[in-house]
Amino acid sequence: MQMELEGTGVRVGMVRPGPSSTEQGTDWDEATVLHIIPAWERWGLLRHNGALLPHNVADAIVAMVSAPKGTHLSLIEVQPEAPVVPDRSHR
Repeated sequence: MQMELEGTGVRVGMVRPGPSSTEQGTDWDEATVLHIIPAWERWGLLRHNGALLPHNVADAIVAMVSAPKGTHLSLIEVQPEAPVVPDRSHR
C-alpha cells in the first residue's frame, strides 16, 4: 500500500504492539493457555509481567501520524517496559 500511495501525500505505516492488557485470551480454555504460554516464553514474548496499556499504543499511533512532512515512519514496534524493581543493593 505504501508503494501504491507514494507521491500522493498519503503515508502508510504500521504500529506493531507487543503484549498488551486486552481481553485477548480471556475466553480461552485452560488447555489452550497451558499450550500457548510456554511457546510465548520460549520466543521471548513473556519476559516479564509488564503489559502495554491502550494509551501506550494510542501514543505510538499519534507519533506515527504526527511525523513531520518529509519524513515517514514505516514501522513502530511498541513493547512494554519491564516493571521497575527497587535496587536492594544499597541497604
